[in-house]
Amino acid sequence: MVYPEHQDLIIFQNATFNPQFTWRDYIGNVYDLSEYTAKMEIRTSVNALDPPAVSLTTENGGIILSSTSPNITLFLSDVDTQALTITCGVYSLLLVSSSNVVDEILRGKIKVEPNATKS
Repeated sequence: MVYPEHQDLIIFQNATFNPQFTWRDYIGNVYDLSEYTAKMEIRTSVNALDPPAVSLTTENGGIILSSTSPNITLFLSDVDTQALTITCGVYSLLLVSSSNVVDEILRGKIKVEPNATKS
């Protein structure tokens, strides 16, 4: 069983969002995530039934997984962040192994900071 790490994130509107993380095992070895897929959704609340404000996946290029540190990279372009209409929300990041084991490894709050300079 994996207990997800809590990490609050800030998205600066009109700028590229590109945080990187390293997922390690209990003795500190970096996991090889090259055979995994991943999904992350940003919603206004955990119980929100409307479509997510953002959906990042390995399939849509919003999440890049690798075998070395940092082994998780998230990506939203400046155009994507400019289009965000929420100011705060929550997210969770799920990893799916090649044997279809799903682990939530990261969760937290998201804050979207507006910006005076428009692209």
